[in-house]
Amino acid sequence: ESDRKLEAKRAKAITRGSWRDADRKLRSRGFVQEERGGPEYWKLDPTEDGLRRCVRLKRDTKSQGHAAAVREVIDPKTGEDESPEERAQRQLLKMRRIPSTFSDGCQGESQDSDDEEREELDAETVALEMLDHEARNKVNYVFENITVVLPTGNLTGRLEITTTRFTHIPNDQESAGSHVRERQIGHTTYIQGRRYLLRDSSVEVFFSNAKRPMFLCCETADTRDAVARALELACVALKSSGYKVLGGLRGAVVMAKARLGMSTDTLSWWRSTPSKIMAKSKITARWQRGEVSNFGYLMYLNMLAGRSYNDINCYPVFPWVVSDFTSSVLDLHNPESFRDLSKPIGALGDPERNQIFQERYSTWCDPEIPPFHYGTHYSSGAMVLYYLIRIEPFTSLHIDLQSGKFDFADRLFHSVPVKWNLSLIHI
Repeated sequence: ESDRKLEAKRAKAITRGSWRDADRKLRSRGFVQEERGGPEYWKLDPTEDGLRRCVRLKRDTKSQGHAAAVREVIDPKTGEDESPEERAQRQLLKMRRIPSTFSDGCQGESQDSDDEEREELDAETVALEMLDHEARNKVNYVFENITVVLPTGNLTGRLEITTTRFTHIPNDQESAGSHVRERQIGHTTYIQGRRYLLRDSSVEVFFSNAKRPMFLCCETADTRDAVARALELACVALKSSGYKVLGGLRGAVVMAKARLGMSTDTLSWWRSTPSKIMAKSKITARWQRGEVSNFGYLMYLNMLAGRSYNDINCYPVFPWVVSDFTSSVLDLHNPESFRDLSKPIGALGDPERNQIFQERYSTWCDPEIPPFHYGTHYSSGAMVLYYLIRIEPFTSLHIDLQSGKFDFADRLFHSVPVKWNLSLIHI
């Protein structure tokens, strides 16, 4: 009798959680409209599709806008400074016309009910209920001082790995965004080694359920290897027991990744080199045959190169391909519509500029700094924020970088054609 009551109570709790989760998703993604006073704010949803694209926005329920971060401006009509109230009102009127993605401050990943990191009560959770409770929650491995790397900040804490899941518990759980992060072992598809701050001591774990990959930074390379090996053993042990995690969106994501050569059975990428992975996947030959899109191929190369959405200083990069940004219709059959991919950007444009780069490299003489062609790197945190300033959380990160204010308007990204032309003339 008591067992039946316990089973009924458990089923009721799972059903209630499923309905609550469905309601949260419908409201946060705009399927259910609510009466709201004032402007609505949106932020990037880190959920990924099969090509590792984040293509959705979700409501930012805690945002109040960034009116206070606007720099002092001169009213072109009167030539006088705007008052803070007038400036705030003008900013809000703009936000009503254009769906805004601003939020108030960089708070990390929120703990409210629409938090995408909260573990879902879904069919997989129900399946796990059939496993022995004690064995399911037994902590098999514990690692201290493991840092979760996020675009909005890093969190150091303890990593616990059980039979069915692994959990990161921050040391300081009082600060904003420092909530416990938990992932199902059965959702893990592959594990890849990463460099963070020029140190080869990190690992990134990818999942089949479109969740944000977890970037784990360890104190040493030996600790990183131990963490990756423990996760690999846990995945192999769970999947060998017959546990399956395919179906619906999760199955679609897994199959899409498999088409790119990201085998769901390959958990030991952290022990292999990019060249070996490339050779095994035959991704280049498949791309040449048209089996993989240009976007998918470039994202694959970014991933193997160690680039990650979690590390803003090592964000995925794409080359300039198109050179015609002024025609109303882009002629894909005209070679002039594309840049010369046989040369780097620095060798395009004015020949005198390329000569300056060559002379600087050949005449450079410094005992500590090696010779170089270009004085700035094409990929940095500031450059990422420059392009993505109009969507959260990058808006808040940009404001933090500029000491609490937006940068001056003429230095903000506003035009792709202008940026392309500047890339051909800047030294």
